[in-house]
Amino acid sequence: MENANNTVKDARKLVNNMDKKMETLSVKIAKGLEASHEAMDQARKTLEILQSRLGKNSPLLNQLDNTLREFSEMARSIRSLANYLSRHPEALLRGKSGSQRR
Repeated sequence: MENANNTVKDARKLVNNMDKKMETLSVKIAKGLEASHEAMDQARKTLEILQSRLGKNSPLLNQLDNTLREFSEMARSIRSLANYLSRHPEALLRGKSGSQRR
């Protein structure tokens, strides 16, 4: 019985510890998303300035446009990861459900 109580206490400590770490991780992800949104907004403003100064078929403008699209895709991926982890925090410990274990 004492071993069971100790196991429950240890499990409770682990869950409390993971809750704190998940909160910290959530805050960091949210800050990262906010920073990426700010970076995208700044990139968008810069692109608008360049568009007004460069021709529409400029190689530099096309490259900047592609870079901005990649930033948007990256932000979507980070947002998707943050959403997944908020729904499945255990994935940090166990991996994605259904994955093969070795």
